Amino acid sequence: MLSYCLGQISDFERGEPRRDRSETILALTFRDQETGAPITIGLLPEADRGERIETVRARFVARNYAFSFADFLSRDKDGDEFVVPHAEVIERLKKKCGKNVTFHTSSTQYVAEFLSAMRPQTPPDARLFLRSFNNAVLAREIPAARELDGAAES
Repeated sequence: MLSYCLGQISDFERGEPRRDRSETILALTFRDQETGAPITIGLLPEADRGERIETVRARFVARNYAFSFADFLSRDKDGDEFVVPHAEVIERLKKKCGKNVTFHTSSTQYVAEFLSAMRPQTPPDARLFLRSFNNAVLAREIPAARELDGAAES
């Protein structure tokens, strides 16, 4: 994610980052298929060229809110638009969503809430979901339970 935030593209400018520092907004909005009610899940990562990894300033779940960059724009003295800094994004989310937005420092709590919001009747276990997701990202084969039993007997 650090490379993405810094605009580092391997086949452009010899793979050098296009910026030294970045505050990025990653937000996905989903809608309930029956009611049409939106839910937005998001991350506010910060990246610095001198660091080895990005820092996540905030993880948020905003129920009944469809993310729009228009809600986070401001103008400078010349009238040019820019996206406000993370601290202001957080304040605007709180103001716009009230009790419908929650912020999480723990990725497990964050994932647990958005899974619960998307599947309120039977939310998946967040830790199991994260483990499976991590294995998928790392392209590890996930053995079936019966294969694990057979390995223990050998």
